Amino acid sequence: MTNLLAIFIGGGLGACSRYLLSHTISQQLAFTRIPLGTLAANALGSLLIGFFFQLFQSFIGPTYLRVAITVGFIGAFTTFSTYLLEIFQLIIKREYVSAGVSFLVQNLLGFAMVVAGILLSDALLKTIKGGL
Repeated sequence: MTNLLAIFIGGGLGACSRYLLSHTISQQLAFTRIPLGTLAANALGSLLIGFFFQLFQSFIGPTYLRVAITVGFIGAFTTFSTYLLEIFQLIIKREYVSAGVSFLVQNLLGFAMVVAGILLSDALLKTIKGGL
């Protein structure tokens, strides 16, 4: 039951954070047809999932904290289903170039950010272990 409550709280915070980030970016960069707010949420979410995945490999902490962050917060923060719907909508509008660019950038940047998160977490853990 504790894990479900942790996921619920993390998910609420993640969804609100995603909305604020995506809305802010979309308002600031409304000149492009590529959904940059969704791109930002997916890229940052990919970085975070890589970072916390690697961190939790070495950090023994309570399960509820792990699931609150990864399943709850990051799960609600990333917008994979939104991204796919937006690509579909671009295709329906016959905006094939924008759809293709969005598809490629979302996937390539997302993968790169997962790797970056893992590397950042490794660097942090080495720094912490070196200082002990």
